[in-house]
Amino acid sequence: MRILIKIMQAMAAIALASMAFTAQATQPTTYYIYDESGHVIGEYDANGNPIQEHVYLGDRPVAVVQGGLTTTMELTASQRPFIYVPLRHHFEQNFHVRHRLAQYGAGRCVDYDQTRPDALAAAIAEEIARPVSYRPVETDGAKRAAALLAELI
Repeated sequence: MRILIKIMQAMAAIALASMAFTAQATQPTTYYIYDESGHVIGEYDANGNPIQEHVYLGDRPVAVVQGGLTTTMELTASQRPFIYVPLRHHFEQNFHVRHRLAQYGAGRCVDYDQTRPDALAAAIAEEIARPVSYRPVETDGAKRAAALLAELI
């Protein structure tokens, strides 16, 4: 398999108000690895350490996400099957997020130690085969917060 490697270095310019001062900061080197079909299959730092790896089912990317609440609740609200992987020793992801998603019947938690490709592939196959029937996510949070604040003014 022929793998294409692209190296991207970015420079950021910071301008301060009306001053003619510009500072440049070098972003870290990121290596993007592509498969023969042109899919990005991995992002690695300058030392070859994985930043993010991508999995495809046919031509479609499959989301295997860290266990953060924002991402997992967006997937829950959009009724998408998903697997989430809480970071080790991350209290919020291991307890709060897991509890919140359980209330919606959403997602499948995979322990970090179980992220071998064969285990993930099996979990993905099972998840996409089951019907999604998560509880609806409330969408009026901003309106409720405004009403509570209005009472204080």
